[in-house]
Amino acid sequence: MKVLFISKIPPWSSLSGGLENHILNLSVHLSKLGCSIAHACWDRSTREVDYHDMKWHTIRLPLGIDSSIGFAMRRMFLLRFVNHVHRILRERSFDVIHCQGIGGVVGAIARILTAEDAPMVFTLHGIWHRHFVGGATVPVRLIAYCEELLTVKSAERVISVSRADVRAASKIYRIPLSKIEYIPNGVDASVYRPQRATREGGCVNLLYVARLVRQKGPGYLIRAFQKVIKRCPHVRLHIVGGGPLYPSLLRAVKSGRMEGNVVMHGRVSDREKIRLYQMSDIFVMTSLYEGFSMTCAEAAACGLPIVAFNVGGVGEAVIHGRNGLLVPINVDALAEAIVTLVEDEGLRRRMGAEGRSYVRKNLDWGMIARKTLRLYRDIKRSKRP
Repeated sequence: MKVLFISKIPPWSSLSGGLENHILNLSVHLSKLGCSIAHACWDRSTREVDYHDMKWHTIRLPLGIDSSIGFAMRRMFLLRFVNHVHRILRERSFDVIHCQGIGGVVGAIARILTAEDAPMVFTLHGIWHRHFVGGATVPVRLIAYCEELLTVKSAERVISVSRADVRAASKIYRIPLSKIEYIPNGVDASVYRPQRATREGGCVNLLYVARLVRQKGPGYLIRAFQKVIKRCPHVRLHIVGGGPLYPSLLRAVKSGRMEGNVVMHGRVSDREKIRLYQMSDIFVMTSLYEGFSMTCAEAAACGLPIVAFNVGGVGEAVIHGRNGLLVPINVDALAEAIVTLVEDEGLRRRMGAEGRSYVRKNLDWGMIARKTLRLYRDIKRSKRP
């Protein structure tokens, strides 16, 4: 089975996140099942890269533009990306085209231009036109909706990583439920696993891993943590990730006199990220919207109880009362849930064990890859004349 993945940026980019991690892990595990995988994405240069024994065809396009103006500018440059994918489809044949994120509209247009017969699969990581954080303008939301609509209408099959989005997508885009299949994100539980390190002086470690952008809600975490340390001064918060909000968060930590309780790690390697999971006691996630939270799944695999806002598809990885606590988007509720786990070590251990068990049974990457390959084969059979 020859598969072309089309997405925005490669996993080695400094701007990569959960989506890029998803694509890399899925393609690696599909390769183990005998698939031949190639990738098309944009980067800082136009080149062909061998990475994890796969071909990555990149084209030079601007990176890191997150404003509404940047949103419009990116769309102007997308024509170059469409032409890039068009050329790949002319030069090579594929059994399936699998698109993710902005790669969906690129793949749909390129397939039309090439008259490509290979079926297209689109993975829906959330219904994003409804969830722009930071005051996106009406034109931006409209453009996003039109791109999503073109993509899901063009695809032979849509994968949703969230059960909550299956019915929502069917209703919003007016496509039959039979066209949408629920396949969650996965976690490699052999890599993300508990390995408790010795704590320093009885300190309880909280961990937050995310890009530092408004959608991830780091400001809520800082305000909640100020309340937490008034009641539990022995708690330490580790913040992992980079992004445009890093300087303002650093100022907030200093102005709140929390330097002794907060460690800002910035971007770290995967190995260091896993070490931080393993040395922590509680994972906190404050995203204002997620199709599926990869970091929550990774934390659960490492045996950590989780406190998170009850939004989007977060409930796919966090089962309230079993492996974590889900709360509304509210600073006081967030602080109270954190304190509950800080003060109850037995509850932390029980929830951590439950989370690890849940991930191994439901979110194993090998299982996710096999489900995806079955879907590829199904749509290939249905496309035959």
